[in-house]
Amino acid sequence: MAKVIDPGGTQIAGVRSLVTFHRKRVLEIGCGDGRLTWEVAGEARSVLAVDPDRDSIATARAALSPNLAETVMFRVAGAAEVDVSRCSIDLVFFSWSL
Repeated sequence: MAKVIDPGGTQIAGVRSLVTFHRKRVLEIGCGDGRLTWEVAGEARSVLAVDPDRDSIATARAALSPNLAETVMFRVAGAAEVDVSRCSIDLVFFSWSL
């Protein structure tokens, strides 16, 4: 049985009350299995989602729908290892990653 963490969408609703992802280039730190990545990807310009856990990234990649393949990129990396071009990210967010 799959583990359901936030069935009511309370967490993403709280994040959206603070910030918009519309057409933003997003860096998601600690994406895990992509649970919040999918919520953001539909409105973001692009999402670079990273997590140091290879198994979580493999799960997220396996769940990547073809219509988001151009928008979302998953990488195995910790926050300190992320290497992005200067000014290539509009918004960084993380959840449950401390």
